[in-house]
Amino acid sequence: MLDNILTQFFSSYHDKIYNKKVFYGLVKDSFPNEPMQANLLLILYDMKIHEELQNTVRISNAFAFRFVKRLMNEYGINRKNADWAVATWCIDYGKNVLGKNCEIKPVDYNTTSAPAITNEKQGSFVYTDLFTYGKSEINDSYIVVSFNGKNNNTVIFQNKYNGKKVTEIGESAFADSTLKEAIITDGYIVIGKQAFQKCLNLSQVIMPITLKEISDYAFDGCNNLSTLMLPMNLQQIGKYAFARTGLKQITFPSSLYFLDEGAFSDCNNIVELTIPKTIARIPDSCFANCNNLTKVKLEDGIESIGNEAFKKCYKILDMTIPDSITNIGENAFAEMHDKFLIQCSMGSYTEEYARNHKIKYQLV
Repeated sequence: MLDNILTQFFSSYHDKIYNKKVFYGLVKDSFPNEPMQANLLLILYDMKIHEELQNTVRISNAFAFRFVKRLMNEYGINRKNADWAVATWCIDYGKNVLGKNCEIKPVDYNTTSAPAITNEKQGSFVYTDLFTYGKSEINDSYIVVSFNGKNNNTVIFQNKYNGKKVTEIGESAFADSTLKEAIITDGYIVIGKQAFQKCLNLSQVIMPITLKEISDYAFDGCNNLSTLMLPMNLQQIGKYAFARTGLKQITFPSSLYFLDEGAFSDCNNIVELTIPKTIARIPDSCFANCNNLTKVKLEDGIESIGNEAFKKCYKILDMTIPDSITNIGENAFAEMHDKFLIQCSMGSYTEEYARNHKIKYQLV
């Protein structure tokens, strides 16, 4: 299905290929549900495969294999994905648009594991991807320990190694790196502690639907990370996991039931929040120092708000507290705006809390 769409894409937009900004936008917009495939095509575009296809007389295996090898060498892409991306360019653009003589044949990976592209000098090619792996405690699978490629601007995480699943990104695996974009493929369950901490250039992370846990400090200090879609099966977010990031918006999936201390503290670009009822407890310092946060909606079903949970959120002028909340930390609303007002029900726990802590309140 995707291959048919790609054939039509190259046919329709081949004249836009000379404008990088326009072409990038078209690829991203045309394949929003296939981010890994889209990024593979764009990596090859940056390698100027389109220019070489225009200049070559014949698209041979040797021609194509150079790009396969670069994808594997520099980006740690596995053989199957590298083959697919290069073959797509060669066939859909080189053969179908430019009319070049092309030796590369499309391969259906559902029926065969044979490579679409071979090295003419060697006949076949076995390549170890450039991740370092360790043993995971999850179902006899592997964990990514580090990446050894030359180019880590964009890293696409492979989900198989030695015939077994890769399910985790390990502790501090990419901490303090120059990584700009991380594409985590389906199969990953856990992002480990400090996995991407202080990746100051990291601006995009694509998370798989299989992800269930983001551990402590995983993205702490990634101040260029402004957008992120939390996957629909995510269950837990650890301590300070997204603290000091550049996130502008957060949508919590209904599967999420646990946030830990300071998970989104010091996120100065967040403006609005809706916290779902599935998160029974808003932990200590969870949104502390989010100094541009102006609107917070708490769904009925939340049971407690931790100490300093909204400390120094100066721009919040009012907050409606549902009756389901029966415990609020001592300094949950410390150092708020002078006009800060709590809206609550008559006779509720929150009314008593507001009165005892000399916080303005309004009965609704």
